[in-house]
Amino acid sequence: MTINFTIFIQAIHFFLAYLIIVRLFIKPALDIITLHEKQNRELLLQLDLQTKKFEEKNKNKLDLWQESLIKFSLYKADIDKTKTKIQINWPIPKVSVPSDDLIASLKNETLNFLKDKISHVE
Repeated sequence: MTINFTIFIQAIHFFLAYLIIVRLFIKPALDIITLHEKQNRELLLQLDLQTKKFEEKNKNKLDLWQESLIKFSLYKADIDKTKTKIQINWPIPKVSVPSDDLIASLKNETLNFLKDKISHVE
């Protein structure tokens, strides 16, 4: 049985082509895929943690709400008994209407102040 030399050379070329394809194309593609899968797993873990925190906070809010309803129902009877209103007679101070001269002087002062502040822009 005779082995043809070209078959041997083709086998070596095929093996070299296989190594080049694996090294240059398949391995980087697999590395990228595993990196994305790792990132997705980490994101899912973070999502689970955030979901648990949200559910815990929401449960705390609901517990506080239930507790407040219970306390309100306990104190509502006491509130209904004391229906007297507290009246405070404080004098309301009278405000005088500003004069036109005062308004004009305030406008001028404000305008001058703003011109000084924005003068560096020009």
